[in-house]
Parts: sequence; C-alpha cells; structure tokens
Amino acid sequence: MQKKLKLSLAQVEITHELGKRFRREDTPHDLEAEMSKLRCQSAISPQNILERVVEIALKLCRAQSAGLSVLEREADGDFFRWKAVTGQLSYAAGSAMPREFSPCGMVLDTNIPMLFAYPEFYFVYPGPVTPSMREVLVVPFHNSHGVAVGTVWIVAHHVHRRFDAHDVQMLTELTRFVSSAYSVLTLLGCVQDLKAQTQHERDDGVLQLL
Repeated sequence: MQKKLKLSLAQVEITHELGKRFRREDTPHDLEAEMSKLRCQSAISPQNILERVVEIALKLCRAQSAGLSVLEREADGDFFRWKAVTGQLSYAAGSAMPREFSPCGMVLDTNIPMLFAYPEFYFVYPGPVTPSMREVLVVPFHNSHGVAVGTVWIVAHHVHRRFDAHDVQMLTELTRFVSSAYSVLTLLGCVQDLKAQTQHERDDGVLQLL
C-alpha cells in the first residue's frame, strides 16, 4: 500500500464488519484470572496500572500493539495523550495528538467501540506510523459522571490478524475497570480529568478514598 493513498471514511471505518466475522471464543489467557490480578495490582501499585491494562489487552486480543489514550485540555484545545503503549508502537508512549479528526476523537463523539482499517490513510492524526496500522479497535472509557474521557485500543499490524466481537468483549471489560479506577488515578496524577470540579468536591473525594 502506498503512503500517499487516501481512503474514504466508508473504507476506513469498518465497525459493521465485526458482526460478520466468526467470533473467536478461545483465548490463551483467562479474562477473569487477568482481571483478578489487575485488581490486586491496582491496590498495591496503582501508578503502574495503566501499563498493566494495555499489556493484558495485547495478550487477550493477540494484538501487535495496544495503548490507552486520555483526553487532556490545554489553552489551545483538547488533545489525546498516549499514557501507556506496548507492542510495536511502544516507542510512541507519551505522544500527544489533537482530538479533532482522529480515530479516538470519533469514538468519543459516538461513545461506542469502533473498528478502523488503515486509519492513517484517512485521519490527519495519528498520521503515517511504522509499522502501518492494518486494523485498530478502539473502545471508550468514562469518568464517574459517565463522560467519555479516553480510550483503550489495540492494533493489528499484520494482514492475517482481524479483530472480532470477542476482542470487543475483552476491551470492554478492561475499559470498565479503567472507568471505575479513573477517579483514583486522577487523584494520583496518572490521568487528567477534563470535568471541572470545585476544590470542595476534590477534598470530599480524597476523604472518601481514605
């Protein structure tokens, strides 16, 4: 595929394909066992929990890359920060990109899981990456107010790997965990909460956690 090729949104956004594909039921790692380990680790070392989430996503979904993006706000606009990345795109951990005209931005707008094929050939962001993103499955997570504030995503770089409804289920379980832990992670400085809160509300949250 040529880097200069431009695709249409209809060619890139292929969420409808998930319902047509054979649902893979077998997985080399048990979801409940992984989630149990994740909960235990979050109590012991919450600062590293985002890295563990993407590592589990990579294993459970047999992806080649996985990441977690958090929406942050600056004076010049909103952008996504890649808070944790593992796999072949691990070199991009910590990168930031504007919210507008990106796969993660579209997922937050629709608030549903979405599947993309070669998104770099339609969206401005993230733009061309190495290796190319054959497929990207993106699932939103929310803060305590039910507002979508970030995404967990997996990438298939190889043409033989195609995601299905089973992968959506795996990622959805992980995003539920991230959503429930979001307030704690925000207080620890692991993520930045977009919703404005008064100092009184923050103090109440700290007291409740303690």
